[in-house]
Formats: sequence, C-alpha cells, structure tokens
Amino acid sequence: MLHELKIKPEYLEAIISGEKTFEIRKNDRDYRVKDTLHLFGFEDDFYSGETYLATVSYIFHGTGEYGLAKGYVILGLTR
Repeated sequence: MLHELKIKPEYLEAIISGEKTFEIRKNDRDYRVKDTLHLFGFEDDFYSGETYLATVSYIFHGTGEYGLAKGYVILGLTR
C-alpha cells in the first residue's frame, strides 16, 4: 500500500541522506511491512518541493512500554 505523508524538511533531509532510518507515526493507517511511504517535505502550510519514496522494513508497535504510547509505531525504513 502507498501512504502519502507530510514531513518536516529537516527530517526528510535526514532520511534522504541515510542518517535517519526510521519514522515515528500515529498508527492511523494500519501500516504494514513492505508498504511504501511517499514523503513530502512540508512546513508552515508550504511544500518544500522535495519528495522521497521509502519502504517499511520493520514496525515496532507502541504498547505504552519502552517509551512509545499505545497507538503509535516506529517504522523502519529502507530505500
């Protein structure tokens, strides 16, 4: 499944450079391994013009333990 998501430009840059290999999100889209994230740089109601496609390689589901609230996920990303 393809998910189109807004992301702050500085976080998008970190993903593009390979420095950031994860994304934390509310799990309101039923994310699954092998889903594609189409990330759009967005801040102050404006698109930066930069986009990136990433694949979900791992999902950590928050349960209220380990510092991640229930209903949130950490998505491991690959190109």
